[in-house]
Amino acid sequence: MHTRILLKVFGCFHKIERGDNHEKCGYCFFIHGTWRSYSNVTSNKLRRSYMKIRDYREEDQASWLRCRVLSFMDSSYFDDVQRDREKYDNPVIQIVAVDHNGVVGFLDCEYEEKQGDVCYFKGDRGGVIWHMGLLPDYRGQGLATAMWHAAKKRLKENHVHRVEVWTQDDLEATRWYLKQGFVFKEAYLNAYLKGSLGDPTLKKFLNLQDCGDIFGIRSLNFEAPIERKEELADICYRLHEVRVYEAEL
Repeated sequence: MHTRILLKVFGCFHKIERGDNHEKCGYCFFIHGTWRSYSNVTSNKLRRSYMKIRDYREEDQASWLRCRVLSFMDSSYFDDVQRDREKYDNPVIQIVAVDHNGVVGFLDCEYEEKQGDVCYFKGDRGGVIWHMGLLPDYRGQGLATAMWHAAKKRLKENHVHRVEVWTQDDLEATRWYLKQGFVFKEAYLNAYLKGSLGDPTLKKFLNLQDCGDIFGIRSLNFEAPIERKEELADICYRLHEVRVYEAEL
């Protein structure tokens, strides 16, 4: 059942600051006891006693970085570890889901001030989701959708009309983006090779004579056209489709 009420509400950070009625707010949630969303999010599975969707703050950095690592561990991005929060060249909307232990989910969407500054495809002013994830224990409770609705509201307020996202071939992530109205546009391959110096496959990809004195290749990571998938599947120890999706706001 989709329940559209708030129970035991103690305050809503950005509405209360402006003196507005929290019952009009579909952006952030600060609830003790029970969490319910105005965004048609099924939330009766949520078990945490404290949950809030809000803007990222500088003091969230350590918790955000930990959350990102743990959120990606069961995905094809398990080795994409960041030790620092990157700085963006353009405006960015940074949303987090937090409970009393810190950040449990995150969404970063950089958007254009001028067409062509951020997006891969040409068109109206757009944005790109560079980071999005949720800790495993918090999935299936509507938090990802709540973060996306919060970000989408802000994007519309800034006259952004479309959003792109680059992701790999993780089934659950793909299903979620399609459910939110994202449309597949194109793909390429993210390929990984390794082997000894005598490996004929490596010799095909590398001029080993120019490498100097080495013992082997631990990992050769390269990008390739999607048309080479069948060829590379036979020789790569890891091979992912990198897919770009786009949604109109």
